[in-house]
Amino acid sequence: MISCQSGTKYKSAEKSDKKYGYTDTKIGENFYKVTFLGNEETERSTVDDYMLYRSAQLAQKNNMKFIEFISRDMKAIKNLTNEQKDHYDYRDVYGRPSFVNYTYPYFTAGPVTRPPHSTPDQVEKEYKAIAYVKLHKKEVKNRNLIPAQEIIKNIKVKKP
Repeated sequence: MISCQSGTKYKSAEKSDKKYGYTDTKIGENFYKVTFLGNEETERSTVDDYMLYRSAQLAQKNNMKFIEFISRDMKAIKNLTNEQKDHYDYRDVYGRPSFVNYTYPYFTAGPVTRPPHSTPDQVEKEYKAIAYVKLHKKEVKNRNLIPAQEIIKNIKVKKP
């Protein structure tokens, strides 16, 4: 039987595997920290959309109509497999990091090449979106507010 992994579905991280999904923490009156962590199969744009969607849900849940993003950030978390970590842990005879598996450079026959494995640029990444949001009941002049209803209407989520 072959198992196929897919992108993170829209769900609470606290209610599922306690890693992937959204979290929200109330910081103050109508002020929240909202995050979404996707697995390595989840695209960066999807992670950002799900964080936006959770922010809009919080607004609706609290009878608010607008969201103000105080700050937004996206982090890429690199994951090396154990096999990849082994290749990066080699040291040459002088103690310097080495990408090849040999103990002494003069004992190799022929050209020395890197073993077949992912380069650091090819390592799978998980994305985490983090936002601090302020919820508003009505529109405030000179503020960059987003209507929560528009986000709910325009973002499609994959629910479990």
